[in-house]
Amino acid sequence: MSEEGTNTQVEGFEVRQRYFEDLTEACEAAREGCALFEMPWRSHVIATGPHARRFVHNMTTCQIKELKPGEGRFGMSVDSGGKLVADFFVEAEEDRLVLESSCSGADAIVAHLKSYIIADRVNLERETTGVVLALTGAASQQVVEHTFEGAPLPHEAYAWCSGTIAGHGVRLRNNPHRLGVPGWDLTVPAEHLTEVRDALLNVGATRVGHEAFEICRVLAGVPRVPDDMGLSNVPLESDSLAETIDWDKGCYIGQEVIAMMHYRGRPNRHLRGLAFGGDTPEPGATISTDEGREVGTVGTVINSPASLTSVTLTPDQPTGLSTLTCLAEGFSDADGDDPSHVLLVRPGSLYGCPPRVCTRMS
Repeated sequence: MSEEGTNTQVEGFEVRQRYFEDLTEACEAAREGCALFEMPWRSHVIATGPHARRFVHNMTTCQIKELKPGEGRFGMSVDSGGKLVADFFVEAEEDRLVLESSCSGADAIVAHLKSYIIADRVNLERETTGVVLALTGAASQQVVEHTFEGAPLPHEAYAWCSGTIAGHGVRLRNNPHRLGVPGWDLTVPAEHLTEVRDALLNVGATRVGHEAFEICRVLAGVPRVPDDMGLSNVPLESDSLAETIDWDKGCYIGQEVIAMMHYRGRPNRHLRGLAFGGDTPEPGATISTDEGREVGTVGTVINSPASLTSVTLTPDQPTGLSTLTCLAEGFSDADGDDPSHVLLVRPGSLYGCPPRVCTRMS
């Protein structure tokens, strides 16, 4: 592990790109150990008022109205056409809801929900005083058990509780969604971030940079909104998003479109993974077949270690990705090299895209 590394910008916040010289080692820490990721670009929306729970429930894809204090969910806000506005984690308290999303997602949630408020007595406010730390990997629970005090650990997905670490108040959430592996989220007051972080590091957590986080996220098939999925997509076009939809909750904005697609057919477009060698394409570039039919556009692009790509991106692995091997000129494996890049292909106009397709960048 090395403390040397450059920084990168995520939604205007500066974060460390890499702590490990060996990215394979960093990704193994995120999956098998206990990786600590700092996420200053995450923000919170606080919903209060006598109608808050019912109102937010009727505007989102997850069950909120029946949540008890201490319970939580992963959910999404969609427009009337079922298109994705933002994704979030929600925590239920006695008299308010706390929604965590990216900063851009929080802005989108507030704007979208406020546009539907007519007579409902609900207040929506941004809160930026807490910093989110994510712990991921098979050993993450052990680190939490050694540092967290004040309440039993929540064992159901997205459940949360309050307690202390290093004598400072924190919120703790059980979160298996970020990288598709066991994980825990901490919301820490900004002024106590250093003390809490050091306490976690002292019992086995390892700082891992944003580059490794993105590699693990892409290989797990978890899209980033709006880079990989957004207002041109319905949640059913991503397996990792579709599996979080509550089909028993009843009506919400956009529900009719999503339910019709689910019960009467299937989405004809899907978020896909693409592994290839050669030059790195730019996000937003168009991907098309040799016949000129558009497959989609480039979303997140990662430079994946060959050891991870060759193991993870196969049809037999439950990664949430279908492998598209790029064979066209300029992005081929003609020289015998293993694919060195992986990206998420944002669903485009080519319906029913097969798991292997000859593609070109344009």
